[in-house]
Formats: sequence, C-alpha cells, structure tokens
Amino acid sequence: MHPFAIKTDVYEYDKAFRAYKNLSNEKRNGSIVNHTFLNKLQNQGLLNDDKRVTLVADIACGEGDTIIRYLKGIKFKSGLDIRGLDNNFNFIGSGVSLNQNILHDEKVPPIYHNLSNAYRDQTIPLKNFQITFGDLLKSDVAQLLYTKEEITQSMNRFRLVYLIHGIYYLSLPDKNSRSGVTNLLDSIVTDLLTDDGIALLFHSAVKENGNMALSYFIRNHIKNFIANDEEYRMLSADSLIRYSCHRLGINCYDIPYTSAIRFSNNFKMYVDIFRNPSRYHELHDNTEALQDLQMILFLGHRSPNDLFMDRSPRGLQNLLDILVEKLDEEGSLKIYSCMQIILSKKASSEMRQKVEKVVEECRNQFYPMNPENIWL
Repeated sequence: MHPFAIKTDVYEYDKAFRAYKNLSNEKRNGSIVNHTFLNKLQNQGLLNDDKRVTLVADIACGEGDTIIRYLKGIKFKSGLDIRGLDNNFNFIGSGVSLNQNILHDEKVPPIYHNLSNAYRDQTIPLKNFQITFGDLLKSDVAQLLYTKEEITQSMNRFRLVYLIHGIYYLSLPDKNSRSGVTNLLDSIVTDLLTDDGIALLFHSAVKENGNMALSYFIRNHIKNFIANDEEYRMLSADSLIRYSCHRLGINCYDIPYTSAIRFSNNFKMYVDIFRNPSRYHELHDNTEALQDLQMILFLGHRSPNDLFMDRSPRGLQNLLDILVEKLDEEGSLKIYSCMQIILSKKASSEMRQKVEKVVEECRNQFYPMNPENIWL
C-alpha cells in the first residue's frame, strides 16, 4: 500500500503528520534557530560542562527524528542521554530503550530505528536513550521520565528539556483547575531542570492568516479565518505558555520565526479530485497528489468524508477555495512559530543575563525570517 494512501472514512494522523513534515520547512527553520541559540550560549560559557553526560528530555518525542536534527552539530563532549515520551503507539510502540532486544519478527517502532541508528553512527554523541509511553494529561511528566530510584534520591537532572509541538493537546483543565500547560511547565522547572538547565519549547501560533489559524477555523475552534485577540490569547500555544509562566512567576523568553507549507506545483491540477472523496482512487499511485491531500487533511484534522459532508464554511470545499487563493497570492501557506525559553527557578542572575543577551541577538537575526529562504 502507498505510504500516503487515503482512507475516506477515517482521519489517519500519522500519514497526515508525515505529509506536513515533508511539505513544510518548519522543522528545518526551527532547528536553525535552535542551533544558533545553543551555539551562542556555549560561546557565552553555558552548557559547556565536560564532566557529565547531558541528560535531555524530549517530551512529545514522536519518531525521534526531530530531536536528532535539533541536537546534531552541537558540542556535547561528554555525550547525550535522551529520555523521551509520547502517547502515539505507531511512533514509539509501548516504549523502547537502547539495550532492548527487538525480535526479528517484531515491528520496530520508528523512534527505535532512528535513535539506534544515531547511536551506531554517532550522528549525535548519543550514549543512551529510554523512551516511555505515557499520557501527559494522565500522569506527571517527572513520574514518566525518572526511575523510581531517581525520584527517591533526587530529581532536577535534565540540562535540556525539549517540548516540540506538544502543547496543543494540553490546554484542557485538569482536576485541580490548573491548565495542563501550567501543570506541565511547573513540573519542568520544579522537578526536571538542573540549576543551569534550559527548557526549549517550539510551537506554531494561531496568528494572522497562517496555517494554525486556518486549521483552527476549519476545526471550529475560532470564528473566522483570522483569530481575534481573545482567541489568540486563549488558544495559541505561545500565548498559553506565556500566560502559564506568568502564573508560575517564571520568565519566558520568545524567539519568533516564520516558515511555510509549500504544496506541489501541480496542486491546482488535482483540486477537482480533492473536492470529491469518491474520486480519490484516481490518485492511487500519485505520490505528490496524495501528499498534498494528506496535508489538506492535516489542516482539517478530520476524515475526508466528514470534511466533504460539511457544507458550511468549515467544510472541504471552502478549505480548498482558501488554499487555492492563498497559493495564488503567496505561493505557500505561512507558519508563524515561536521558540520559547524557560530557565530553572534556581538559575543564577549571571546565567539569566547571558540568556537574555543571546535571545535578543537571535530575535534580531530571525524575525521576520523569510519563510521561503530555507527548504529541506
């Protein structure tokens, strides 16, 4: 079966997400912002401890390819130990580790394949990895990332904590009436980060007429294609993180950057087929058309049949009309993203000053970044 084959009665997130990764340069641009920031920090004398392995948390780790890209080319002389977590079985299985024996007839989760290859080839100076299956809405992040022995002895072991496009699923209030975002950030700064640790969070913003605004409109989260100030404040990941940091009394530093989704050159040629799920069989071996279609479904987060049956402005026909208009005007769909930096509550004033200096340099360098500048 074609890797982007379409089922009209279900929404297949995994296929749609891979189409998004292939058609956007968001991961590439995010990694460049990340590399620049970390290299500048190391030039300031931070993250340069050669005597200890750098323990890295990768929250919402997905298939593991993103964290490898983000850490590749950064100097970690004593090596890296990555602990990741996700709740997508198709990405991580039930959880994997470096020393795990995978049976020949057992389906290998993508993350094990990616991280074990990185360990073998030393694409990054990886010494160990441990990936846990867990739901952040049901369990505390520290309980998922630490062993029982570590929790008993001492926590605050992670020098780097990454949360890359994982906040979107945490905005529901928990049983203590604190938002899932606030609860997670509290655990990161209280239980995960070392005194000199840094948390780096990457998310797309519900801003102007970018991809998230279109997606949230089609999914009935906002009233119009362009979010108003209240909708942005309540729904956009960068705003939720900023608000939660304010509640917790911690600083949050922002580095905005832009990227883009670029559909195939023949997108308009396929639009008539895209409008009718009963014709999708005509695309059975057309990779570029199927990938475009999966990208459309990623924006809608609904099955083809569900989008087709919706004759409102949030349905398939209007979504395609908007995309055709945007591509005619701009050639791509913009992604407004933000890297947000959070430090330990025990970070020294000297460290804070150095981080603030580097943040200002990066802001001047990357925003507004031309979304068409850098392509995979």
